Amino acid sequence: MPRLFKSARQTTVISVTPTSQLNSAYLLLLQIRPVIARGIKDLDEYDPKHVIIEVGLMSYLMGMGFDYRTACTIVKSWEKDEELFDPLLLED
Repeated sequence: MPRLFKSARQTTVISVTPTSQLNSAYLLLLQIRPVIARGIKDLDEYDPKHVIIEVGLMSYLMGMGFDYRTACTIVKSWEKDEELFDPLLLED
């Protein structure tokens, strides 16, 4: 059987980020994709700072293991509690 590939010079590949970290980061981004899409849609209607805070909080909750709907519900309940959510919207 003829050789299909010539023998290539072996090079050492040094991985900066372990594959497992890349996979988990990619999977997290896939999970929070609906949150990002919702945030982009909400930018036309609401204050950008408010939208960014909501996206951040929902993404955090999803990273902690909550599903999208539960994370939305939790953040909306925090939003109704003005004492909890309003300090995040204060101007620096």
